Amino acid sequence: MTDIQNVTDDVPCGCGPTPEEARTLRGGITRRRALSASAIGVFLAATGASLAPSAFAAEYPTWDDVEKARNNEAAKGAEVTRIQGLIWSAGIRRAREAAAARAREEERRRREEERRRQAPNNVGAGGESSSSGGGGGKVQSSGWVRPAHGWISSWFGTRGSICRNGYCTRAGHRGIDFASSCGSPIYAAYPGTVIFAGYSGAWGNYIKIQHADGTVTGYAHIINGGYNVNYGQRVRAGQVIAYIGSTGASSGCHLHFEVYVGGVRVDPAPFLRARGVAV
Repeated sequence: MTDIQNVTDDVPCGCGPTPEEARTLRGGITRRRALSASAIGVFLAATGASLAPSAFAAEYPTWDDVEKARNNEAAKGAEVTRIQGLIWSAGIRRAREAAAARAREEERRRREEERRRQAPNNVGAGGESSSSGGGGGKVQSSGWVRPAHGWISSWFGTRGSICRNGYCTRAGHRGIDFASSCGSPIYAAYPGTVIFAGYSGAWGNYIKIQHADGTVTGYAHIINGGYNVNYGQRVRAGQVIAYIGSTGASSGCHLHFEVYVGGVRVDPAPFLRARGVAV
């Protein structure tokens, strides 16, 4: 058996320094160099300084930095929510104020029309000058309603063509015009279902209502944004369905009112009078 101790003693280890290297190492560490290294270590320890590159700290944020970023994002989200709430509240407030203003205006016009009943020869803004005063919205015993306040400014029949807003009417006038201020209410003349609510050329913003007796009524020149009902909606007589405007081929604020019997437009004036409605 080979003696391991003898092998170790006889074979030199290649991992240690040679005698020449040992002398070099001993010569490189002097008392002065050792004292200098100690002084530098004491200074760094006292000041908290580091010999590590400064870019190391900048490249890796601390946990406090992460928490600050999270808190900042949470604050931004809370502020966005607060602003959205203010916008929503402002919209509700404006809608309520607009509804209240319309109600006040409607009451004012109702009183004004009551006074105008004693002066039947006023001139309207819808076309030819003819008139008959009266208030709208009151349900008669027949169940029919005058569809608007104001006077009749143009009757059913023949009249000149009107060109406005890029549209022109034909010479015939297949309805009657209730002249009133823009924004005045338009009432459903009879209970029924809305079968059209949208823009329709010379009629401008337009609503048609189908009634149970087979008749259809039409309401034209509604003010932009003035729809108060939607397609397919059931309405009652006297319900405010829209507001008077001057869209389409219109020379001024008024309601152009139509009555269809068997799909053909008839004169609304005698039709309404036969049902107890004053025009």
